[in-house]
Amino acid sequence: MSQLPAAEARALLDAMGVSVVKLRSPDTDAAPHQPAVPLDLVATVAAPEPIPLATDPEVSEPSEVGQVDVRKTSTLDAPSQARVEPAPAAVSESDPPMREPDPVCPAFSVISAHSRAVLLVAELPDWSDGLLDGRLGALLGDILQSIGCERETVDWQYFRWPLAGLADQSLGAAQDALDAWMHRRWGELEGSDPLLLVHLTHCDAQVLAPDAIALPALDALLVTPALKRSLWDALRPYARST
Repeated sequence: MSQLPAAEARALLDAMGVSVVKLRSPDTDAAPHQPAVPLDLVATVAAPEPIPLATDPEVSEPSEVGQVDVRKTSTLDAPSQARVEPAPAAVSESDPPMREPDPVCPAFSVISAHSRAVLLVAELPDWSDGLLDGRLGALLGDILQSIGCERETVDWQYFRWPLAGLADQSLGAAQDALDAWMHRRWGELEGSDPLLLVHLTHCDAQVLAPDAIALPALDALLVTPALKRSLWDALRPYARST
């Protein structure tokens, strides 16, 4: 995860009601952020239709442009011999260059699940309405169980964007807020060699967690058995007692 300046990290954490944070330093000697399964298995897959929400597993709540009227204007025609072209606006060399505003980040939801020494962070598909349904909950439980986590010991939490009360809804603000939340969740882990598994769509996982194990999209795993089998094989070396 990226390192935020202390003041910015504290402001974001205070907005989410987080009292402490343990910063995570990525392993600079680790291999670059790579998918856990071959990319050629992730074909263009239609997202499955949403189904009624299930109540399992229990998940705690997160620490939590109108139309422009463009009018065409013109100057009155002067006599052809007397037409005066407007002078270009003077630009001072000391003026800073114009900066494009940061794009607004669309709403999205992320689920985190952590056992004693494993943290899984995955963005939920748009069709899920930001909630775990029965299939998604079972899939994430299977992933955690494949590396030795007992389902009964897993703690689940949501992160939902945009954050209530945060005026800045840009992509940069979303990434900073998610980064601070992931740091807080990371600080809850135990053990000397914790494991991080991540899949994100709206934010850049390679910036937030460059040394994490990259998971495929959850909806692709639901409908592609070969992708799921390949993921199980890729995660087998990471199995541990958690």
